[in-house]
Amino acid sequence: AERNKEILKGLLNFVSIPITVILSAVDKLRNSLGGTSTLLEDYKDKTGKGREHLIRIEIRDKLKELCPNFYALVKKNYSSQIRNAIAHSQYGFLNRRISLTNYHKDENKYRPIQSLSYEEWEERFHDVVLIYNAMIGQEIHFRRLYEASSFDKHYGLQIRVTKDDGDEKTQWYKYDPDRKNWGYHRG
Repeated sequence: AERNKEILKGLLNFVSIPITVILSAVDKLRNSLGGTSTLLEDYKDKTGKGREHLIRIEIRDKLKELCPNFYALVKKNYSSQIRNAIAHSQYGFLNRRISLTNYHKDENKYRPIQSLSYEEWEERFHDVVLIYNAMIGQEIHFRRLYEASSFDKHYGLQIRVTKDDGDEKTQWYKYDPDRKNWGYHRG
Protein backbone atom coordinates (compact mmCIF):
# COMPACT_ATOMS: atom_id res chain seq x y z
CA ALA A 1 0.00 0.00 0.00
CA GLU A 2 2.83 2.41 0.85
CA ARG A 3 4.58 1.61 -2.44
CA ASN A 4 1.34 2.35 -4.32
CA LYS A 5 1.14 5.75 -2.63
CA GLU A 6 4.71 6.55 -3.70
CA ILE A 7 3.89 5.54 -7.28
CA LEU A 8 0.77 7.72 -7.21
CA LYS A 9 2.78 10.69 -5.90
CA GLY A 10 5.18 10.26 -8.82
CA LEU A 11 2.30 10.07 -11.26
CA LEU A 12 0.72 13.19 -9.75
CA ASN A 13 3.90 15.14 -10.36
CA PHE A 14 4.30 13.67 -13.85
CA VAL A 15 0.89 14.96 -14.92
CA SER A 16 1.14 18.32 -13.18
CA ILE A 17 4.42 19.39 -14.77
CA PRO A 18 3.94 18.25 -18.40
CA ILE A 19 0.49 19.84 -18.78
CA THR A 20 2.02 23.21 -17.87
CA VAL A 21 4.91 22.55 -20.26
CA ILE A 22 2.42 21.56 -22.95
CA LEU A 23 0.42 24.75 -22.47
CA SER A 24 3.59 26.83 -22.58
CA ALA A 25 4.56 25.16 -25.86
CA VAL A 26 1.06 25.73 -27.23
CA ASP A 27 1.32 29.40 -26.26
CA LYS A 28 4.60 29.70 -28.17
CA LEU A 29 3.03 27.96 -31.18
CA ARG A 30 0.01 30.26 -31.03
CA ASN A 31 2.40 33.22 -30.93
CA SER A 32 4.21 31.95 -34.03
CA LEU A 33 0.87 31.79 -35.85
CA GLY A 34 0.34 35.51 -35.27
CA GLY A 35 -1.06 35.59 -31.75
CA THR A 36 0.45 37.57 -28.93
CA SER A 37 3.10 36.14 -26.67
CA THR A 38 2.13 35.45 -23.07
CA LEU A 39 5.22 34.31 -21.20
CA LEU A 40 4.23 32.39 -18.09
CA GLU A 41 7.01 33.96 -16.03
CA ASP A 42 6.07 37.60 -16.77
CA TYR A 43 2.29 37.40 -16.94
CA LYS A 44 1.48 38.01 -13.28
CA ASP A 45 3.89 40.94 -13.05
CA LYS A 46 2.37 42.63 -16.12
CA THR A 47 -1.33 41.98 -15.49
CA GLY A 48 -1.73 41.31 -11.79
CA LYS A 49 -3.67 38.16 -12.70
CA GLY A 50 -2.56 34.65 -11.83
CA ARG A 51 -1.46 31.56 -13.71
CA GLU A 52 -5.00 30.16 -13.76
CA HIS A 53 -6.27 33.21 -15.69
CA LEU A 54 -3.34 33.05 -18.10
CA ILE A 55 -3.88 29.37 -18.85
CA ARG A 56 -7.69 29.48 -19.00
CA ILE A 57 -8.26 32.79 -20.81
CA GLU A 58 -5.07 33.63 -22.70
CA ILE A 59 -4.06 30.15 -23.84
CA ARG A 60 -6.82 27.55 -23.56
CA ASP A 61 -9.84 29.66 -24.58
CA LYS A 62 -7.99 31.19 -27.54
CA LEU A 63 -7.44 27.66 -28.88
CA LYS A 64 -11.20 27.09 -29.14
CA GLU A 65 -11.42 28.49 -32.68
CA LEU A 66 -7.94 27.45 -33.82
CA CYS A 67 -8.12 23.81 -32.72
CA PRO A 68 -11.41 22.79 -31.06
CA ASN A 69 -10.36 19.19 -30.34
CA PHE A 70 -7.19 20.23 -28.54
CA TYR A 71 -9.14 22.91 -26.67
CA ALA A 72 -11.59 20.23 -25.46
CA LEU A 73 -8.75 17.95 -24.31
CA VAL A 74 -7.10 20.75 -22.35
CA LYS A 75 -10.42 21.86 -20.86
CA LYS A 76 -11.19 18.31 -19.75
CA ASN A 77 -7.76 17.55 -18.30
CA TYR A 78 -6.20 20.74 -16.99
CA SER A 79 -7.27 21.87 -13.55
CA SER A 80 -5.47 24.69 -11.78
CA GLN A 81 -6.87 23.29 -8.54
CA ILE A 82 -5.14 19.94 -9.12
CA ARG A 83 -1.94 21.66 -10.26
CA ASN A 84 -1.89 23.82 -7.14
CA ALA A 85 -2.72 20.88 -4.86
CA ILE A 86 0.20 18.91 -6.28
CA ALA A 87 2.61 21.86 -6.30
CA HIS A 88 1.85 22.68 -2.67
CA SER A 89 1.35 19.10 -1.37
CA GLN A 90 -2.32 19.74 -0.63
CA TYR A 91 -3.56 16.21 -1.19
CA GLY A 92 -3.80 12.89 0.58
CA PHE A 93 -4.78 9.29 -0.11
CA LEU A 94 -7.81 7.75 1.56
CA ASN A 95 -9.94 4.74 0.55
CA ARG A 96 -8.73 4.56 -3.07
CA ARG A 97 -9.30 8.28 -3.51
CA ILE A 98 -7.01 11.26 -3.84
CA SER A 99 -8.39 13.97 -1.57
CA LEU A 100 -7.55 17.58 -2.39
CA THR A 101 -7.17 19.69 0.72
CA ASN A 102 -7.45 22.91 -1.28
CA TYR A 103 -11.15 22.20 -1.98
CA HIS A 104 -13.38 24.97 -0.70
CA LYS A 105 -17.17 24.53 -0.72
CA ASP A 106 -17.80 28.30 -0.93
CA GLU A 107 -15.40 28.76 -3.84
CA ASN A 108 -16.43 25.71 -5.82
CA LYS A 109 -16.30 27.63 -9.11
CA TYR A 110 -12.51 27.67 -8.85
CA ARG A 111 -11.88 24.71 -6.54
CA PRO A 112 -14.74 22.28 -7.20
CA ILE A 113 -12.92 18.97 -6.78
CA GLN A 114 -13.05 17.49 -3.30
CA SER A 115 -11.47 14.19 -4.33
CA LEU A 116 -10.76 11.95 -7.30
CA SER A 117 -11.03 8.18 -7.47
CA TYR A 118 -7.93 6.36 -8.67
CA GLU A 119 -9.89 5.53 -11.84
CA GLU A 120 -10.68 9.21 -12.50
CA TRP A 121 -7.03 10.03 -11.95
CA GLU A 122 -5.98 7.21 -14.29
CA GLU A 123 -8.17 8.64 -17.07
CA ARG A 124 -6.64 12.13 -16.66
CA PHE A 125 -3.15 10.62 -16.57
CA HIS A 126 -3.82 8.61 -19.72
CA ASP A 127 -5.10 11.67 -21.61
CA VAL A 128 -2.11 13.80 -20.60
CA VAL A 129 0.31 11.08 -21.72
CA LEU A 130 -1.51 10.89 -25.07
CA ILE A 131 -1.35 14.67 -25.50
CA TYR A 132 2.32 14.72 -24.57
CA ASN A 133 3.11 11.83 -26.91
CA ALA A 134 1.24 13.46 -29.80
CA MET A 135 3.10 16.72 -29.28
CA ILE A 136 6.47 14.96 -29.22
CA GLY A 137 5.53 13.15 -32.43
CA GLN A 138 4.51 16.40 -34.10
CA GLU A 139 7.71 18.12 -32.97
CA ILE A 140 9.80 15.32 -34.52
CA HIS A 141 7.73 15.44 -37.72
CA PHE A 142 8.10 19.20 -38.19
CA ARG A 143 11.76 19.21 -37.16
CA ARG A 144 12.47 16.71 -39.95
CA LEU A 145 10.48 18.80 -42.45
CA TYR A 146 12.44 21.95 -41.55
CA GLU A 147 15.75 20.09 -41.63
CA ALA A 148 15.02 18.76 -45.11
CA SER A 149 13.81 22.13 -46.41
CA SER A 150 16.99 23.90 -45.27
CA PHE A 151 19.39 21.58 -47.16
CA ASP A 152 19.00 23.15 -50.60
CA LYS A 153 19.12 26.74 -49.35
CA HIS A 154 22.53 28.38 -49.08
CA TYR A 155 21.79 30.33 -45.88
CA GLY A 156 19.08 28.00 -44.57
CA LEU A 157 15.70 29.21 -43.37
CA GLN A 158 14.80 32.71 -42.27
CA ILE A 159 13.37 32.57 -38.73
CA ARG A 160 11.76 35.30 -36.63
CA VAL A 161 13.49 35.54 -33.25
CA THR A 162 12.04 37.34 -30.23
CA LYS A 163 14.65 38.58 -27.76
CA ASP A 164 14.13 38.72 -23.99
CA ASP A 165 13.38 42.45 -24.21
CA GLY A 166 10.56 41.76 -26.71
CA ASP A 167 12.50 43.07 -29.71
CA GLU A 168 12.08 40.95 -32.83
CA LYS A 169 14.49 40.27 -35.67
CA THR A 170 14.95 37.68 -38.38
CA GLN A 171 17.95 35.38 -38.67
CA TRP A 172 19.02 32.67 -41.09
CA TYR A 173 19.26 29.17 -39.57
CA LYS A 174 20.61 26.09 -41.31
CA TYR A 175 20.61 22.47 -40.16
CA ASP A 176 24.01 20.73 -40.02
CA PRO A 177 23.42 16.97 -40.49
CA ASP A 178 26.98 16.09 -39.41
CA ARG A 179 26.59 17.81 -36.04
CA LYS A 180 22.82 17.16 -35.87
CA ASN A 181 22.04 20.71 -34.79
CA TRP A 182 20.97 24.11 -36.06
CA GLY A 183 23.27 27.07 -36.44
CA TYR A 184 22.65 30.60 -37.56
CA HIS A 185 24.36 32.39 -40.44
CA ARG A 186 26.54 35.23 -39.23
CA GLY A 187 26.90 37.07 -42.54
